This record gives sequence, C-alpha cells and structure tokens, in this order.
Amino acid sequence: MPLAGTEKALASEIAGAIKSAQNETEGWEMVITKILQHITKNALVTGVCPSNGGPLTGGKIT
Repeated sequence: MPLAGTEKALASEIAGAIKSAQNETEGWEMVITKILQHITKNALVTGVCPSNGGPLTGGKIT
C-alpha cells in the first residue's frame, strides 16, 4: 500500500534526517524524534473520564 498524506511527509522527513546524520546514533535519534513529533502533531486521543471529572482512566491514541 503506497503512503499518502502525513505518512508520506513523515517518510520524507525521516529520509532527510538519515541523510544528514553524522553517525548511526545521531541518525537513529533523528528518526525517533521525527516519529514522536509526527505522533504528537497528528494523533487523536480518545478516552474515558469519571463522571465527576478527573483524569482519563482509559483510552487510545489513533
């Protein structure tokens, strides 16, 4: 299945990060950073809160 939308943009960013890395460790750090940034920017968090308010007690990230 071909990548599209934000996934295609993420793949491009990861490829650029790998090419610009000075060494393997730096490359992996850049890849992880790009993935975490992508999740933070594009994720939708859904969850369950107690009826009286309070923090999420369960949920998922999609």
